[in-house]
Amino acid sequence: MGFRVTFILLMSGLFGGTISQSDDVFRSYAHAGEVRGFTQTVFRKNIKGYSTDCKEDPWDNIDSGNVDNICYDRYKVNTFLGIPYAEYPTGDRRFRAPVYPPSWQRSIDGRRYKDACPQQLWKMDYLTNVNATENCLNLNIFMPNETDGRPEYQRKYPVFVWIHGYNYQYGAAHQWPGHMLATEKIVVVTFNYRMNALGFLSTQDRHGWGNYGMRDQVTALKWVKDNIRYFNGDDRWITVGGTDSGAAAVGFHLLSPLTNGLFRQAILMSGSDLSEWAYVDNTMRPKEYGKEIARQLLCPVDDSEAMMECLRLYRSPEEIVNASANIWPRENKDFWEPYSTVAGPFAPVVDQTSNNENPESFLPQTPRAMRNSGLFKVVPVLAGLNKDDGAFLLWNQTKHMRGVDFNQGMDYQTFRDIIAQFTFDRRIRDRDSVNSAIEFEYAYHPNIHNKSATLQAAKDMFGDWLYGSGVDEVLKQHAQANDEVKCYMYAFHFRGPYDRKPKWWGAPHGRDAESLFGFSHMNETVQFFWDWTELELQQNYTDHDRNISDFMMKLFGNFIRSGEPTREYEYFRNVTWLPFRPQMSNLSYLLVDERSNQSVNYKQSHFAFWRDYWPRLIQRYPTTTTPIPTPVMLIEFQAATFGLVGLALLFILIIVTLSVTWWKWKQLYNKEYRYVTKRSESEI
Repeated sequence: MGFRVTFILLMSGLFGGTISQSDDVFRSYAHAGEVRGFTQTVFRKNIKGYSTDCKEDPWDNIDSGNVDNICYDRYKVNTFLGIPYAEYPTGDRRFRAPVYPPSWQRSIDGRRYKDACPQQLWKMDYLTNVNATENCLNLNIFMPNETDGRPEYQRKYPVFVWIHGYNYQYGAAHQWPGHMLATEKIVVVTFNYRMNALGFLSTQDRHGWGNYGMRDQVTALKWVKDNIRYFNGDDRWITVGGTDSGAAAVGFHLLSPLTNGLFRQAILMSGSDLSEWAYVDNTMRPKEYGKEIARQLLCPVDDSEAMMECLRLYRSPEEIVNASANIWPRENKDFWEPYSTVAGPFAPVVDQTSNNENPESFLPQTPRAMRNSGLFKVVPVLAGLNKDDGAFLLWNQTKHMRGVDFNQGMDYQTFRDIIAQFTFDRRIRDRDSVNSAIEFEYAYHPNIHNKSATLQAAKDMFGDWLYGSGVDEVLKQHAQANDEVKCYMYAFHFRGPYDRKPKWWGAPHGRDAESLFGFSHMNETVQFFWDWTELELQQNYTDHDRNISDFMMKLFGNFIRSGEPTREYEYFRNVTWLPFRPQMSNLSYLLVDERSNQSVNYKQSHFAFWRDYWPRLIQRYPTTTTPIPTPVMLIEFQAATFGLVGLALLFILIIVTLSVTWWKWKQLYNKEYRYVTKRSESEI
């Protein structure tokens, strides 16, 4: 059947524009059906001399014309939104692998984003106006328009498939519009996938293996492989990338046997499959989380088949998502929430048994076991981190502390308290030794009273543990697997002058991805055209922000197109990004900032601490009891003391009550005895 692609013209850009429709449309064909899209005219603002592509005045009809030393690059991007890549996972299809969609008979309107997947929207301030339903397995395509209306123009572009993040619990594809990145002459694809309990609840048996959200991603990649050529994409040159849990998902696709042959390069931004939070280990008994949801919703819990049937057919997605908000990991004392220090309750799991009962296992072994066995795809990998990835977790750990203000730095005692709280949350046995080890590794020893350095040490501790060590280890494994495969590492240190986060957050988590997608080239007026999306944008982006964004888009665009980020040397002011080669003791990385430069050995001591020393350290048992309780231990001591005192007082109260009762009974007995005795004597 023909797959007609229809375009409607749309103007947008840095300062907005006007919407106009054109009768001049053109079509291409594929097997699935007809999709109607639209064409955007996109403007990217550049400083002269920074971009070799800058044109003098593409705004022929703009009154303001050129601004001194500033010009604009103009591009056209064809956009298709909300294309279904799988059937709706509703009813009996809930908690199952997705079903590949059949050809559709009607025309699909690809001019608006479709629904996001169900999630706890009330926790996300910037997702308040989003429709979230199970009819959410759809994708969006942004492709360069260099056809000038000629249907015979068949140039094929490299493809970049983006997986959004946010801890497998929140997020949607429409938060990452790809029209700016597509100006780098690549086809950008974003998509939704099932999250939280609906995407990851597992009974660890054939009735509910879990990993439904990961299977959604596999199906999306298959759809792209099968159909992207009809959108001028090269199905032989697909790069998959993501940030946060999206980067961890990319790591899982590097391991999974289900994705063999579906892509040839990978990009990991602040996340990996070896991050501690990336999956729920079997020791945490993931099936128990599903049982807790079933208990809340009054479904059977002793029989997996009956439980899953109840949740599939007799409970709404809203009920399941709301119930999942009350579930917490077994190693954490509080309800799970974003940025928890342990894996969330619903995340990827090992979906295979020792008897190989699952013939379609996505993750047959733990990530580390698979990597140690060499069971990963040896492909080029570009990976990196933000300088202050750990700032948000530091904020999350300390937001309930009274009188904490990090704008002036951090005193050393607060640093020690944060370490103690961290090990307490991790249920470390020998906390004193572990606290001392972390303190020794991260303290600013030249002057422990330097508040700025101490604050940076705290951010580094969380960021290196949560993201850095895993990214570094994955990158080394891929780089060492084959000398012919080139891998690259970056460190994003740029902070915009008017960043929306507090200044002490520095270059926080996610800023590299926002720069990659050209957020600084958009402002709030873009929502005049994109009113169906919600972006965390700010009005006061500067030329510094836009320059860094151009830099990132060009770097990553080069890698997506050719596997080499700095192939076009004239653009990068002679900055060359060398491959990451641990086998040659050349751990090169590119530091991305206003003055970007090539360097080596990024945080290798800290990464080695978490990779090599930490696993042994947390297994230790204390040899002696701490004579003076630490602040966290003091809380436990006080709680135990108050509990024992309370029990003792209750015991004393019971004894006193019984004694008084016995005494009163004895008095009454003696009185009655004397009365009976006197009466007997009188009768005699």
